[in-house]
Amino acid sequence: MATPTGTFRPAQALMTGSVTALQLRMFFGELIGIYTRGKQIANRIRTQTIQEGLSWQCPAYGLIETGKYHVAGEDVLIDSGYLQQVPIADKTFYIDLPWVLNMLTPSFDRLQTHYSTTEISMRQIAERQARQTDLKACRMLANSAETVGNEARTANVTGGSTPSGSETPAGLTITNAAMLTSAAVILDSLRQAAQRFDENDVPEGKRYFACHPAQKHLLIADRQLLDGDVQAVRGSNGDYPTAKIYMAHGFEIISSTAVKAMRTAGDYTNVTGDNNLYTKTSTGTHAANAGICFTDESIIRLVRKDLEIDSWYQNSRFAHVVTSRVIDGYSTYRPETVVALRTS
Repeated sequence: MATPTGTFRPAQALMTGSVTALQLRMFFGELIGIYTRGKQIANRIRTQTIQEGLSWQCPAYGLIETGKYHVAGEDVLIDSGYLQQVPIADKTFYIDLPWVLNMLTPSFDRLQTHYSTTEISMRQIAERQARQTDLKACRMLANSAETVGNEARTANVTGGSTPSGSETPAGLTITNAAMLTSAAVILDSLRQAAQRFDENDVPEGKRYFACHPAQKHLLIADRQLLDGDVQAVRGSNGDYPTAKIYMAHGFEIISSTAVKAMRTAGDYTNVTGDNNLYTKTSTGTHAANAGICFTDESIIRLVRKDLEIDSWYQNSRFAHVVTSRVIDGYSTYRPETVVALRTS
């Protein structure tokens, strides 16, 4: 193969194509597709996009207390017990500093190979940004499940999001050493989580279980879970040969590598750039989390920029530079809709 000659052009491979061609080796739409598909958890929670500023406010509300029987002669506008009010308080959400991920490809590396090194790197940029987005969501969800801690883990409004005097408007943790090794333990924990959601008036539907990949395959191996409903079409809840499982106790099952990454990375402590509290709680530990049950309103993701990618040629390095950034942040919204499954 002849060695290419001429001046290096950042947008050309082996000196072919137009000198004004786009520098990105993949269509941006392809990268957005990879990034969007990779956000398994972030895609299932409430997202609010802002165009300016660093924060956003929305009301956190509770439920109306019970009414009362009317007694003849009482004024329903004056006498005690008739007038009720929805408990509302403003909650402020913040974005973190930009999370940046860059890639550098020397020009010679691009010319001496028969494949696109830039395309491989850009694909990994999109995948890694999606992983980071889900990892932040996992940490916030895990913190939200703790029943003690700072403001992020307490009820939205004084009195909570459930009628006062009844259920506890806070998260819940379920601990069992066999949470990653026993399908029976996982299913019983999901049953407890579903019961907790029902008791806290959490709407059915849009309930999710973000699990460790090991838990997914334990549940798939439980053939009764796949085929136990005689009223349903056999295999309608999953398929053993293709390793698919869909639902358990009303929760959509999401096998998330972010849950595994949270355990592997261990307990997290906020760093410069974190404007929300991702630090582990005083009683919890990120390394022990083995799955999280949540809804679309458990936490809110505030987005200023949801994946921005740029590229240019740096003459001083004879290299092609691709940079990406995501500007977002997470905060607890309804802690009573989060249940964490832990091994300890």
